[in-house]
Amino acid sequence: MVFNKWLYSIGDLRLILKKLGWSLALGPMFVVPAVIVALFLDYIFSSNNSDYLSLVGFYIFASLIGAYVFALIIGLPAALILIKLKKLNLLSLSIVAIGFSTMYGLYYDQGPFEFWLFLLLCSLAVSTGCYYVYKNVRG
Repeated sequence: MVFNKWLYSIGDLRLILKKLGWSLALGPMFVVPAVIVALFLDYIFSSNNSDYLSLVGFYIFASLIGAYVFALIIGLPAALILIKLKKLNLLSLSIVAIGFSTMYGLYYDQGPFEFWLFLLLCSLAVSTGCYYVYKNVRG
């Protein structure tokens, strides 16, 4: 039957849900080093040397909230589709992250090119983190 190839056994489904749960719980935390690197580079190359130390906590907190929300809204459906198509790899998740950050940056037009680079760095960090957590969770 054609329909049976879309079904998973209970053990396979339990393992997939366990892997997805852990990757959604731990993967977005990979945004913290990306935010620190982005703020450090902005501090070095910016002509406006304002007080970044007072804003680091805010940037990390806001980026974590955004990472968890977008991982749930964008990443989970993308991962489920890629799992179903048996195309889940780092390249496909990176393409999804690049596409999302580009569409978001173009749609909202939040400012200069640096915002898009920041968004791209954070989305690639989260997609990479989610992929490696997904691949390293054992059943």
